[in-house]
Amino acid sequence: MLLKNLTPPLFVALIIFSSCQREIESSFERTTNNNDSIYLKEFVELDTTLAPGSDTVARARFFYDTEKRVTMYTDEDYRWGPQFTEVTRYFYNGSDTLPYKAVVNYSDFVNDYCDTIFLFYNGVVVAKDSTITHDITNNVFWGTAVIVFTPNGNNTFIQSRAYNNPQPSSPDFQWSGMIMQTRVNGNITQQDDTTTASVVYTDRLHHQVSYDNKINPIYRTQIHYPIINGYKHQHKNNTIEARAWDIPGQFEDHDRYDYIYRSDGYPLSVTITNVLNPASKSKAVYIYTD
Repeated sequence: MLLKNLTPPLFVALIIFSSCQREIESSFERTTNNNDSIYLKEFVELDTTLAPGSDTVARARFFYDTEKRVTMYTDEDYRWGPQFTEVTRYFYNGSDTLPYKAVVNYSDFVNDYCDTIFLFYNGVVVAKDSTITHDITNNVFWGTAVIVFTPNGNNTFIQSRAYNNPQPSSPDFQWSGMIMQTRVNGNITQQDDTTTASVVYTDRLHHQVSYDNKINPIYRTQIHYPIINGYKHQHKNNTIEARAWDIPGQFEDHDRYDYIYRSDGYPLSVTITNVLNPASKSKAVYIYTD
């Protein structure tokens, strides 16, 4: 998942929205059970209260080059009337496996925008990104931002600066702070942000996440950031339970993830239950390349 600038019009993400659903066998699952590819082609959210064939409410599609590097993925949303699509393209130098640049096109239903994001890494994890945003509809510069992530033991120190249009002589936004974290097997299991500007960066102040021991196929399709920023798909393994909150007893998210796996451990589908409201469930399926 691409974090983009943290003063966004939009984040790029694969988000599963909750809806009240009844459990039925999806036609997607029936057609992908025997596929042993390890490369994800689509990640599809279903409203199973609707008839098969008209039950898709959101879809992410992934496109690869001959070296099996992701060159583009699209987020399509069918919930808000006309289809909303966000397109992310990755660019590589030579045979590098990590993109040096991502270009994201999206809309706020009024104007179209383009983010050009330059990426710098510490190993396979982003150490810095620099974003330039243009309003394509009006052909104007919209803003620019840079974010630096510095490891500090098991934690992450963040520095950010942003300028909006028209660009002033000093930043419109400037911030730094420490994100406290616990990691197990390459997955962030706990994250606490005790700084004052937190929700801009991490969506919630506090996170607790547990994982299975299976491969998360979405992991290889995404840019990896060193923090949890509200999305749970950029870890090596699949999330099985996640809690997030700002103040105990308030603004809490708590979801449980139940998977159906292939024989090799790759997930075929996931049902997400809102622990605070068990009647509220959503479902998504994984479709692999041929």
